[in-house]
Amino acid sequence: MGRGPVIPGRREAASPESITTIGEYGFRACAFGASRNDERKQRENPKTKSLQDKVVIVTGAGRGIGREIALLCAAEGARVVVNDPGGAADGSGSSATPAEEVVEEIKKRGGIAVANFETVAEAIPASRIVKTAID
Repeated sequence: MGRGPVIPGRREAASPESITTIGEYGFRACAFGASRNDERKQRENPKTKSLQDKVVIVTGAGRGIGREIALLCAAEGARVVVNDPGGAADGSGSSATPAEEVVEEIKKRGGIAVANFETVAEAIPASRIVKTAID
């Protein structure tokens, strides 16, 4: 299999860490991103977090459902890239504050997270989101 970000329904990784992209697919990617070996480890040791040692990109993570998905994934042990350009609902403006607030909340809870403010609407900026996850 080729190497690239995990897409819902596929189990391929861009680096030794598995990267799961969550955005439009939301909970599906978070809930079903684990491999069969991960599921077996979870059954054998129920205290193991389902996304332990995974890297998760959550787009739109500054507010609303995206925020909650980022917090849930961090609680399950994932290292989270909190992506949100901070625009208004109509797409105008930008602010780093929403993404930074989510990162701080994850860190307060003992998780690992980094903010990213790139847009997913264009290929080159979107590729920088994945680069952030790999680095």
